[in-house]
Amino acid sequence: MYFTIREQASREAYRPPGPTPSLHELCVRVLAIHFDDIACAGPLETRLYEEILCHPDCLATPAAVLRLEERHPDLASKATDERYWRLRDKCDVAAAKGYAPLPVLADRVAAHRAVIESWTTASKTRPLAAALEALEKIPMTVELLARTKVGKTLARFVKRCPETDPAMPAATALLAAWKRRAGEEEEDYLRAHLGECETWKDLYVLLGTAEEKKRESVAARARARFKEVAGARRLTCELASTPPRKRRTSTAISPPRINNISNVSRPKY
Repeated sequence: MYFTIREQASREAYRPPGPTPSLHELCVRVLAIHFDDIACAGPLETRLYEEILCHPDCLATPAAVLRLEERHPDLASKATDERYWRLRDKCDVAAAKGYAPLPVLADRVAAHRAVIESWTTASKTRPLAAALEALEKIPMTVELLARTKVGKTLARFVKRCPETDPAMPAATALLAAWKRRAGEEEEDYLRAHLGECETWKDLYVLLGTAEEKKRESVAARARARFKEVAGARRLTCELASTPPRKRRTSTAISPPRINNISNVSRPKY
């Protein structure tokens, strides 16, 4: 009886807090922890895949998820896009800078566009100023302008808005910035391909590609700079290897040599 009670106390001490997990929950947790070791999913349901990938203990790396979803495209869903790819570090940093998939940006722009369209001369300036400030922070692209028509809305607002309105300078500057940015978009790889991102997963892949392009451009500039410096050093060494011209210098006059033995005859006594 003593050993039975002791064994029961030991089991209670090592039992995790809360209710005992079911076999299904244990299997999902194991798959979430060892997600990178999964080579093929087979006929896996999308609901079960979402449960594994969005588990709190999931240790899946983006490379492993991309590999598995490339092999099974039907597993990707909106839930995994919002609960996994949106929380990646790259997407989190990009979202802080205003970047997002095209549908998300389109919804934000549409809300601010409605504020601009509802403006009248008797309207308050504060909502309009907030909408213009929010639009300035959004990375505007040609695809986003074409989908939301916000550029035309802002142009109509600038035409019918009196010059004395406090929001007029901000609206004019924003419209000029969009026109200038449309011409510079081809030079920026991220902005040029942002319109192709329909999900956070696409944005994550685009951010990785943009980083690789940036590293390649930096390496190319470094190689070009190294060639310039190497050429300058080679030219300097060639100039230094030629013998310098000898200068004509006056030879120093040596002091006269004084002999100890004198030739002067001594007097005789």
